[in-house]
Amino acid sequence: MVTVQALPDADLDALAKALEGLGGQVRAAWANELGGFVRVQLPVAALAPAARLDEVLWIEPYREPELLNDVGGGQIMRADEIRADLGLYGSGQTVAVCDTGLDTGNETTLSADFKPQFVKAYALGRPTLNDWSDNNGHGTHVAGSVLGNGTLSGSDPSAHDYSGSFAGVAPEASLVFQSVEDALGRLGGIPADLADLFTPPYNDGARIHTNSWGAPVAGAYTNDSAMVDSFTWNHPDMFILYAAGNEGTDANADGVVDLDALDSPGTAKNALTVGASENLRPTLNVTWGGGWPDDYTANPIRDDLLADDDNGMAAFSSRGPTDDGRIKPDITAPGTFIVSARSHDPAAGTGWGVYNDDYLYMGGTSMATPLTAGAAAIVREWLTEQRGVSSPSGALMKAVLLNGAADMAPGQYGTGSTQEIPDSRPNPVSGWGRVDLVESLNPPAPRRVWFDDHTTGLSTGGSVQYQLTIGQAANLSGGQDAILPNGPAPTATPSPVGQVFNLSTGQDAILSNGPAPTATPSPVGQVSNLSGGQDAILPNRQDTILSNEDPSGAAGFVGAGGHRHRPWGTFQLLQNEGFEAGTWTPWQTYGSPYLTSIIKHSGSWSAHAGNSNNADDQFWQQVDIPADATSMTIDFWYRLRTDETWPYVDYFCYGIWNQAGDTAYVLHCADFGQTGDVDWDEETYSLDATELMSVTGQTVLMGFLVQTDSSLSSRAWVDDTALYVTSSGGATDPPPPTPTNPPPPTPTPTGTPPACPEALDDGGFEQATGDTSHPNWTVSGNARFTVNQGIARSGQDAAILGYTSSPATGELWQAVSVPANVSAADLSFWYQSMGDGSFTASVDLTDSSGGSVLVHLADLNAAGFTWQQFSHTFTAGELAAIAGQSVRLRFSISAVTEPEDLVIDDVSWTLCTGGTPTTCGPFRLTLAWTDYPGQPSAAKALVNDLDLEVIAPDGTHYYGNQGLYT
Repeated sequence: MVTVQALPDADLDALAKALEGLGGQVRAAWANELGGFVRVQLPVAALAPAARLDEVLWIEPYREPELLNDVGGGQIMRADEIRADLGLYGSGQTVAVCDTGLDTGNETTLSADFKPQFVKAYALGRPTLNDWSDNNGHGTHVAGSVLGNGTLSGSDPSAHDYSGSFAGVAPEASLVFQSVEDALGRLGGIPADLADLFTPPYNDGARIHTNSWGAPVAGAYTNDSAMVDSFTWNHPDMFILYAAGNEGTDANADGVVDLDALDSPGTAKNALTVGASENLRPTLNVTWGGGWPDDYTANPIRDDLLADDDNGMAAFSSRGPTDDGRIKPDITAPGTFIVSARSHDPAAGTGWGVYNDDYLYMGGTSMATPLTAGAAAIVREWLTEQRGVSSPSGALMKAVLLNGAADMAPGQYGTGSTQEIPDSRPNPVSGWGRVDLVESLNPPAPRRVWFDDHTTGLSTGGSVQYQLTIGQAANLSGGQDAILPNGPAPTATPSPVGQVFNLSTGQDAILSNGPAPTATPSPVGQVSNLSGGQDAILPNRQDTILSNEDPSGAAGFVGAGGHRHRPWGTFQLLQNEGFEAGTWTPWQTYGSPYLTSIIKHSGSWSAHAGNSNNADDQFWQQVDIPADATSMTIDFWYRLRTDETWPYVDYFCYGIWNQAGDTAYVLHCADFGQTGDVDWDEETYSLDATELMSVTGQTVLMGFLVQTDSSLSSRAWVDDTALYVTSSGGATDPPPPTPTNPPPPTPTPTGTPPACPEALDDGGFEQATGDTSHPNWTVSGNARFTVNQGIARSGQDAAILGYTSSPATGELWQAVSVPANVSAADLSFWYQSMGDGSFTASVDLTDSSGGSVLVHLADLNAAGFTWQQFSHTFTAGELAAIAGQSVRLRFSISAVTEPEDLVIDDVSWTLCTGGTPTTCGPFRLTLAWTDYPGQPSAAKALVNDLDLEVIAPDGTHYYGNQGLYT
């Protein structure tokens, strides 16, 4: 069976007849904006004649879709914490599930775990009988993982209590179900044109569509993939999820699951493709080799348990990348021994095992995907209800989930070539990591989440910029959707090393400043250019470098000077500066640089670096800079040879780093793609005053490096190096440096406190001029001010709620503009009840109109005549909900049945901004976008390219993309 794609204006009836004339049996024909399509059973001998038909554009094999078969969602993905801290349960969100069927297929007898959430079912596989029952069991289990409410396992939905139950991740979301199992037990109900699958639930209000099925195509971008991309391009607020597939095996018996096994349509660009990680059920003594002895014959996989490490991958989970080089899967979620709803259809299967009459175990990326769909419903509820985004895009939901994903590296077994999960993120094993709702929505203080849903999009050459204050300002340009949970930024002195990230074909991108390298010897710095069609994140090292100037206009070295003569009182710090010893001593190396006697500038030897794919060659020397140095100059000769034609992928750099090798004081790079070949030339650079001040009196590393991408090699030769220093103490040479690196000193950041001004005017109400008049506070209903009545806790005046029972409600509020860069906040006030407390009083932050509660702070219901103090330190999530907005601090009372005074006095609300962090910490930027559908015939030109760039306060450019295929 094949799918034939025709030109957009082709006559499909005529094409179908032509294919039948070649011996074909036509199964379906349809047309959409991508072109015309015919699904046909053709003899092998007819394929070539069919391809020669004028109207035929592309022929691809048709693979029949197949199924891709508690602790996971609630604990591992931390949905329990989000329910408790943010009160998010999926309410108001509609999720569409396309699978075998749902329980009994009868709304009257439907499981109690689904009844309250059920909206509609479509019987696509057995339409004649309108049969959407689940005689397989797969679809019911999947739906339960998304939004089963756990009633049959002891939950109490009326009290939002899902603890200890088998509730899904979003137990209060609504369900639209599409049953696609046909009478033969296959997935024959899936429409040939997938737009016909997505459109009905979209019209029903579903904005999340989850699919635990796919076809094994080994990473190919198929017409089904293009149809998913087409629908999301035209419906950008639809978020579609697909399982990555269960094709993971160790066919070559090397103890590592093989790559390139993704299913379609999970290879789509705009879909969120979900892999499976392990669950936590360590008492289940089942190994991968025991369960699938033919697939996992070698250790370390064979003897590993299926559910004993949540940082481990399920061995069956299909690895990427896609055939066109994009990183997939995007994210992972638990997918082994998942307990969820059991179909009550008498013919239903029992999956991986029965838990009881209402629940059973199953495993697969089929199970990981609905858990992630439930997490997407929680994200969408957070965006719509707590962050004011009425119609968030699918790209934004993807960005939020990826931004908070937990790093799973190195996995659970293996080292070196058998390490289960690569250290770098994203990677084709676990993608960006495992779903973590707390990190995505409510990270621990002082970090918080910032985003922009830039739904207007970008055209060729377009850009969008943001200025973000996170201790240090930063500009984000080229973004579609950006997420920034920002922790403390690196201290400004010395300047952090630049970073280059190549996100080269447009999946989703995360910038992550990891810890400094700990290897010995420490590399002096690295430019990472991970091209070849994959989105890439540097390994967890903070040692990547690029010029401190914008390299886009660089020809040769940025900041290159001319020839320089040494003045009197100047001495040379480097030893073996011309490499004439024929050995590296005292130079230190990383990667594979070598000394050569064939090509040199002078003498007998020079140093060579590069000339291989993915080269990362470095050499450096440790030197002590005199404390009285008045000037310093770097001087050397270099020669470049390259086959590279693309800019921003291959670099030759030199610089001066701190002793640990993770911070550059001076850094200049030549872009091979722009310089081309260079015959022997001299480079001379004199440090400016700021750079000189940073290094005087310090032990530093002066060095060189070459880094290249995965194709078209580049190389550099270096000779006759010098580091000249002029000292006010004369021309006596300092003692030679020690060639070994002592442990780097531990910095002690001092930091400066943030500014925390009072946000309220007259929190003591002393400016009240009457019962209902005040220049800053507003009262309504039964709220009043007490003017000179002796009731106030301090001063003369206070505010009263419940002054009368007619009306029975009242409000007291003041408008406050919250800075966009608010970093901390504290609220306190005093209150007392002058009665028995028979009322309901609330303290909230609302939007500027008072119509929507942004943060609920407290309920007050205290009897007696004793003053009590309320104090509250705002969480990161609460700060994120109000940052940059005009809000009301509102005290309200209701249900007052008789005069029942609640007195408020001495209100204080401080909002902190600025300050220098006292500790260093990472922040992450995530870019996701919706892309136009690609053509399967266009093998490696599937992605429109967006660039992510961060400009640091010192002008350093940090790049998130270095172009498409090289």
